[in-house]
This record gives sequence, C-alpha cells and structure tokens, in this order.
Amino acid sequence: MRATQAGQKPCAQVEFINASYKIGGNSILKDLNWSLHPNQHWAVLGGNGAGKSTFLRLLAGDIWPTGQRGSRVYRLSEKPQISPIGFKELTGLASPELAELYRKRGWNLPVWEVVATGLWNDHRLVRPLSGEQDKRIRLKMELLGITDLAQRGFLELSQGQGMKVLLARAIISEPRFLIMDECLTGLDRGSLSLMSLVLEHVARKGGQIICTTHRHDELFQGITHTLTLDKGRIVHQARYSPRKEKTRLSLISPPRPKSTGLQRRQKGFQYHISRGQVAIDHKPVLKDINWTVKKDEHWALMGQNGSGKSTLLRLLSGDLHPAKGGIIERFDGENPRSIWDIRKKTGFVSSDFQARHFKKATVLDTVISGFFGSVGLHQKATPGQIKAAQDLLLDLGMADWADKNIANLSYGQLRKVLLARAMVTGPEVLLLDEPLAGLDDQARKMIMQLVQDLAGQGVTVIQAVHHPDELIPAISHVALLDKGRITWQGGRAELEI
Repeated sequence: MRATQAGQKPCAQVEFINASYKIGGNSILKDLNWSLHPNQHWAVLGGNGAGKSTFLRLLAGDIWPTGQRGSRVYRLSEKPQISPIGFKELTGLASPELAELYRKRGWNLPVWEVVATGLWNDHRLVRPLSGEQDKRIRLKMELLGITDLAQRGFLELSQGQGMKVLLARAIISEPRFLIMDECLTGLDRGSLSLMSLVLEHVARKGGQIICTTHRHDELFQGITHTLTLDKGRIVHQARYSPRKEKTRLSLISPPRPKSTGLQRRQKGFQYHISRGQVAIDHKPVLKDINWTVKKDEHWALMGQNGSGKSTLLRLLSGDLHPAKGGIIERFDGENPRSIWDIRKKTGFVSSDFQARHFKKATVLDTVISGFFGSVGLHQKATPGQIKAAQDLLLDLGMADWADKNIANLSYGQLRKVLLARAMVTGPEVLLLDEPLAGLDDQARKMIMQLVQDLAGQGVTVIQAVHHPDELIPAISHVALLDKGRITWQGGRAELEI
C-alpha cells in the first residue's frame, strides 16, 4: 500500500472503473464505479436479481469484467494490477452457493474437514494438517459454537448450522477481506448475536467485511458504507446510517379469495404423529414427537438452528420415516402408500430441495414439474397443466421469466420459482422451510400474501421460521423445538407473537 501524505485519503485497495459483466449477451452488471478503501466495511443491497452476488464474484476475482472500456484494479502493493492473484489469497468467502455446491456434489464431509479446507481455499482437504493448523481449526469452531458438530456430516446440518460452518471456514486463515453473500439468512436470534460478535472479532484483527443482505436487522453493526444495486447498476452509495426497522411485514392487501376451486375442507387431521423418532446416520435427530395438525389449523415450527424443524418437515413430506415404534398418519387416516401419492397432496420448499435444482431447465418447466413431484420435467405436460403454470407465473409477476434458465437465476429468484412450483397443484398442505429466506422486501410481501390467501382457502400451512415478523397472519398454532423434541405446543396467541 502506498504511503499517503497527511490529510490525504488512503489509496483504494480495489476499484471498479466503468466495470460491466455479461452472460450470453445479457448484461448483469453495468458501468460500475466503486472503490474499497482501508477500514471500510460495505453492505451491498438490492432486490432479487439486482446483481449483488455477481458483484461479490467480480470483487473476489471469480469473474472478469467484460467489454473493452471497463476495468477492475487491485492496489495491494506499489504496483496496481488487474489480476486477482494476491487478492484471492487474502480473502475468505462464505455464501449459500458454496453450501449448495456441497449438496449438489454429495460431499458429506465432516464439519472439521469443511472448516480445514479454508486454509487453502479449496473444497476438499488436499494435504495433512500440522499441529498448529489443527489447533487453529479447533479455536475457530469454538468461536462459532460448533465444536459439538465436528464429526457431523456437513449435509446433515440445518441451514443455520451450515452457515456457521462456512463462516468458520472463511475466517480460518485470518483473511484481510471477508466476503459474505447472504450468510446470516436462516439464523436464529441467538446465532445472529453470536455472528455479530464474530464479525467484530474479524474487524478488530484488521479484516474488512463486504456483505449482501435483504434484511437491515441482519447488518453487521460495524458496517460503514452501503451501496444499492438495481438491474445491475449502482443507484446509490453512501456512508451507512442505521435506521430503525419495522417489527412486522405488513401484507400488500387484506386476504383475498381466488377462483382456484379450492373450498374450505371439513375438520379432520392432516398429520398425527405418535412416539415419533427419527435418526440420520444412526444419530437421533427427532425424539418422542407427539403432535397432531388439524385441517383448520396452520402451524409455525420455531426453535434454534439444529433443533429439528427441517427434519420434522421432511418427516411430514415423506422424505424420512419414523423409527420402529413410531407412527405417522396422514390426511385423515388416508395414509398414502407411496411418496408420489404424498407429493400429490403436498407442496414443499426448503434450501435442501432448492439445492437439487441446478441442472438446465426453464422456469416454466420447473413450475410444471410440481404436477409430477419430480426434480426437472421428465414427461409431457397437458395443456391444462401448462396454462395453470403460466397463470401462476403471471399472478406472481414472473411471466417474463418463463423461458429463463433457472441456472442463471439468483438464489432469491430461484426460491420464488420453487414456491410457485409448490403451489401450482393447489395442494392440501404447504410445508415451508424458511420460505422467505433470501427474498427482498417486495418478494417477501408478495409471497406472504399468496400463502395467506391459500390458507384462507383451506390449504394447511406449516412454516418453519426464525423471524416472527415472517409468520403469515393465518398461523394459529406454534410448536417450539429444542434438541429434537417438541417442548411446547399451543395457540399462537399464548406466545404473543
């Protein structure tokens, strides 16, 4: 870093000068002018598809500016350079896309090994660890509160636990620059507080933080600057002034009926679980679950990361089965025999399910696949199914996405598509695992509205959530989970949330 004269602003470490980026002729980032100076911590804001993740990839050196007039310059020494070599070695990265990479490739590495890969910024452990490196791994895991997960497979973790592991991986080499893409999504309040302390620890050691988020209440308290992207352009950048957030997302309008043909069903039960036990890789995850969901009820599952919420939803969806001695009955005792029959009545959205959608497919085909309960469309759809999918995309403001390749969508955009897929059949039950995670405010309000409308038409909603402000108004009951057990269940009004 070049010395500066007294009173002179330190030289920028990274600078974008009219930088743009295109994929297949489509402009993703356009004419960016931005610089990162010492002691700055930036939050990159904007809606789904605004270009936030691509901005971070350009910063990290994973992609290069396209076109002749724009450039990206790194100034880490006396001589400026356009190559990211040198910057990459000083950078730690954590993102949902990295978590999805492990899921897509089936890399169920033990947690300690995932953390260790951050030492070389690789995805697999490529060399033996020294005693000093092993000690560093244990200290970072202790800092993040994940020591007890050391031998667990990464693919067995909840979304929140996985994010903690990836943050430990990102900071294992004491990076000078920490790049975080929606890394606080899916964390409970206790974990958010812990993460804030960890980021303060990184900043005290001289690290600079550049992150993206959709929720201002998830911003690291040390953020000094923000920039806002819209359709790939920087529309605002300034010093950060914290603002008080509203405690609840209000619906766009009161619940409104739709002509879907759904009628409020008579009372009965959708699920009845008795002595439910679930083990994954011989490790108990759910214990002694006794729970009934009636057809006129809508439930929220709440609890800390790793408490068993996602596993309980997978049990309801038919992906998992109770251990011997446990019983689960579905749909008023109808008890479909195959998982395909269960899926005909059930819409399901989760981060794990989203990770399975990585092959090339259009948005329209992905929504239509909901009629067949498959990942990808493998059979011919009827004209009625095609029209139903097109109408739903129109209702959701996504009609112009129909022919887009889902591989080119942002994390939040793909989440919206999978929610449409879950809704297209007019299911009896919607199982939603953090359905608003990764969505901007406008998309969150729209999805809340749609789910609220479906609940009003008789669709049973069961929603796992960390933020009470993301509960739809129709939620009538809450189950609290802790270490795989339901510790409390009852009316929502009793908890005053």
